[in-house]
Amino acid sequence: MARRRRRTQKPPRHRFSLGSLIILLLLAGAVGAWFKVRPNRLDWFGSRSERLMQIRQGVQEQFARMGLQPVLMPGSRTMVINVPGNVHPLVIYQQISAYIEKAGGYVQGEQNRETGALTFSYGIGRRLAERVRLVPDRSRTQPTGKIAIIIDDFGYKRSAVVDALIDYPVPLTYAVIPGLAKSEEIARELHERGKTVIIHLPMEPMQGRVENDGFTLFTDLQPEEIRQRVRKAIEAVPYAVGLNNHMGSKATLDSMLLTAAFEEIARAGYFFVDSRTNLKSIAFDLARQMGLPALQNALFLDAVNDSARVVAKLMRLARLAEQNGEAVGIGHPRKNTLAAMNEVVPMLQVRGFEFVTVDQLLKQVSASALVLKRSGPEQR
Repeated sequence: MARRRRRTQKPPRHRFSLGSLIILLLLAGAVGAWFKVRPNRLDWFGSRSERLMQIRQGVQEQFARMGLQPVLMPGSRTMVINVPGNVHPLVIYQQISAYIEKAGGYVQGEQNRETGALTFSYGIGRRLAERVRLVPDRSRTQPTGKIAIIIDDFGYKRSAVVDALIDYPVPLTYAVIPGLAKSEEIARELHERGKTVIIHLPMEPMQGRVENDGFTLFTDLQPEEIRQRVRKAIEAVPYAVGLNNHMGSKATLDSMLLTAAFEEIARAGYFFVDSRTNLKSIAFDLARQMGLPALQNALFLDAVNDSARVVAKLMRLARLAEQNGEAVGIGHPRKNTLAAMNEVVPMLQVRGFEFVTVDQLLKQVSASALVLKRSGPEQR
């Protein structure tokens, strides 16, 4: 008889009921939603570690921009920073903690009242990045310099940026163009707030649109007309204490025009700041020769309207102040300029730089120290 072949049994198939399938889909959707709402739970894939590394690098960059050098204590995650005696550790802590919180991290600190040392730790979630100990070092001070920032072109309009600059917490000098819609209003408000006002006097440029508004100084005007226009500008901007030139790349090369203008400025008891819209300007030297208190602009902060470029210019202005003891820079009421100042000015204060108005600078430095290195403000 022929043998019967044994049938091989196939493995049983697993079948899902419709209910099971629905439950699986709901679970998958819930998990996806959970990760979407809580992206930091992807720590399994290293995202939190990457963020922790980024925030540590950012903190180190902040310290570097303040001119501080952290030292890692052996066998620990504690950084020690010797803080110059003229800088309060709390100021540094406030700046660093603001950065950390903005980056999504946490920061906790405490200060020893006896020694003045301030220790804080920071990280993300429950993960510690590092501890930092700020120790006052009375034996050394941070290199300092005085910085005077002039903000030009006030008077055209009121805006959020204009109002923020009027309320700015460090001393600025406000240059108001005479005869504009908001000129007198802004000048009066600045005076009421104890701010320094100067006249941003229009002068003839090499090229570009020139408004014949009865204030602009042209090279073809007679000396008496020039003096009359200076007097008119002084009357139009109340509470001003000085002047600087608006445009003027042509006018600041004309000795006859400048002599007439400076005679009237001196008669009013004002000072003059050469905006240096032309590298060949003779205005600063001529004003000094005539005995008129004078300063000159080192660089325009926002010739390129980009916040990163303004940040770089502010840092360059600080280097000039460190080298020469003082420096004058000119900016404008622009959103990017304000953002850059908000970022850099507190850091420069931590480094020991003092922000002053131009009239304060004239009082605090000797006449022989006023000649700044010609760093080349952009012509406009």
